[in-house]
Amino acid sequence: MRHFIVHMRRAGQLGARPLNCGVRQHMDIARDGEYEEFKTFPDRGPADSLCSWLEFEGVPSYVEPRALSGAMETQFAVLVLKKLAHRARWITSQLPPTDAELEFLATGKLPGQADEEK
Repeated sequence: MRHFIVHMRRAGQLGARPLNCGVRQHMDIARDGEYEEFKTFPDRGPADSLCSWLEFEGVPSYVEPRALSGAMETQFAVLVLKKLAHRARWITSQLPPTDAELEFLATGKLPGQADEEK
């Protein structure tokens, strides 16, 4: 069951939480343990995006900047909890939905199905 988004703030104003706000509180995964390098990026943005996605999916992770060649360049490594590295690989290997699948989710119509058949 998902927890939903609107909650009361101190001043009584409604505010929206991020969609994954309740994920960590429902997971019993210990964040301590050995981490392993999962993927590296030349820029921080993609590393942070991957880290957020993995965290949302329940894989503890963090971004670690690494200086290269006399601190002239930096790479950003995403590290994941070693015991869940297999899950991180599985999550990132999933293909995005096709246009036909998205259309079905939006309309409920199967490809080639006429409006009156529905």
